[in-house]
Amino acid sequence: MSGLTVEAVAAEDPRWQHLCGNSPESTPFSGDGYLAAVGFASEKFVAVRGGKVLGGLCLPVNASGVSGGAVPYAPYNGFLFLPPREGERAYVHYKDRLAATTALVEHVSAKYDKVCFSCHYNVTDMRGVSWYNYHTPKNGKYKIDIAYSAIKDISDYDNIFSALGNNRKYSYRQNAGRYALLYNAAADCGDIEDFLLLYRLTFARQGIEIDDGDLLLTERLLRFVLESGQAVLRYAQTAEGVRIGAIVMLYDKNSAYYLFGASHPDYLVYNAGTFLLIESMKLAHGMGIKKFDFVGVNSPLRGDFKLSFGGMLTPYYIARLNC
Repeated sequence: MSGLTVEAVAAEDPRWQHLCGNSPESTPFSGDGYLAAVGFASEKFVAVRGGKVLGGLCLPVNASGVSGGAVPYAPYNGFLFLPPREGERAYVHYKDRLAATTALVEHVSAKYDKVCFSCHYNVTDMRGVSWYNYHTPKNGKYKIDIAYSAIKDISDYDNIFSALGNNRKYSYRQNAGRYALLYNAAADCGDIEDFLLLYRLTFARQGIEIDDGDLLLTERLLRFVLESGQAVLRYAQTAEGVRIGAIVMLYDKNSAYYLFGASHPDYLVYNAGTFLLIESMKLAHGMGIKKFDFVGVNSPLRGDFKLSFGGMLTPYYIARLNC
């Protein structure tokens, strides 16, 4: 790692801006506004050699500036890398990434007693994390957990439907003409309350009571992503005007993300959730977005539901030190 240094940078640093604007690992989940909405901030670091940025790390910290906790509703933060340069040999590309990963991990591990970050699924090389204190394991090792999401290619419109499970196809065809779709305009978020009611009812049906703190956090996040133009909230409503389902789709230039969904328990037979997810994929395709990320398939029932829409099971890694 000769000549490689790690520097803390501000969000407005041109190097960080370039990294966020061009890295395939950049997502809304690591943006300052998004993190602030869920009660976190971040420390930002770049690994530099000879004036060239080899990679960066967005490390979430809480309001007190302490690292070590998982961020709610934010599956990816962690490492950012630039795509390979044209003509760059694979060996050189992997070697530079490994050097950057190693240097960044060593830097933040020396600064914080506890460290926790969750990597984008594009980050498949975790050797620089797992080799921390390789020769002195008694000084502390990272624990690397594997989580999963489902990622669907929506670049081809026909693939939205052809990859669906048979039950999803049937449900959508049966119900596509039944609902009216209603957008929540970003400039007027007054009916977020309708979503929160459906959200509470969804969990109550499963015997889960959401406490007021969690509901307030959800509301704060919703208002941020809608008012900043990073998400769309859509309702499915019956011909009588009853809102029976809702979905929040977060998006950037790379992907659309299934952030929240809710359904009225008295209308489950209508399968509004299936309708809304397929309509969201259609909307994202029309926006020129090529991937739809179901954002986690890490519990039995929700995992099976999300995979039935034809996404590819995709692992991502969560790194923890002393926590």
